[in-house]
Amino acid sequence: MHAAADAFPVQPWPGPLPVPIDGRCVIALATAGCTRPQARQLARRALRDVLAGLLSIAGERIVLPATPGQPQRVVLDGGLAAAPCCSISHETGWTLVAISLDGPVGIDVMAPQEIADWAALARDYLGPAVAQALAATPPVTRARALAQAWTAREASLKCAGQELTEWGHAPALACRTAPLALPPGLVGTLAWH
Repeated sequence: MHAAADAFPVQPWPGPLPVPIDGRCVIALATAGCTRPQARQLARRALRDVLAGLLSIAGERIVLPATPGQPQRVVLDGGLAAAPCCSISHETGWTLVAISLDGPVGIDVMAPQEIADWAALARDYLGPAVAQALAATPPVTRARALAQAWTAREASLKCAGQELTEWGHAPALACRTAPLALPPGLVGTLAWH
């Protein structure tokens, strides 16, 4: 995975067990050629395998209820005090899974693309400060900057358990964020409390 100096590392999966940083880790699964249901199934299998390794428990003790339209939850069988939190995001050819052993987490990934009405999109969903910063961004890098801002917002909303709303109705979010170390052509953000 490509790494900028301040980017949170992403561990390709399958591969070595990721080493959590401050209780958090991110794995990436190559899902080219998979349908969305297949990618979800691969993500749940990887999530269970990684959690079993991190928690030193049998994978059978990890229950991953799948409720359509709801974030993935982790339920631990056997009385462990607190279940880890997770977040999953899909982009063509890739699925990212964020795991937090210490509280809520959110993740989002996307491929930057030129959007004709980027200014209205930024103003309506990312707020006036981000819209102003994007307006000052050179056009050659604007699509990537917009994708980074968008994934930061989406990851923060996932971390807070909120849905995307227009900026005027958006809740204040107290999440910390970090860009992800991803291959060229992808942008992503990890959010946590």
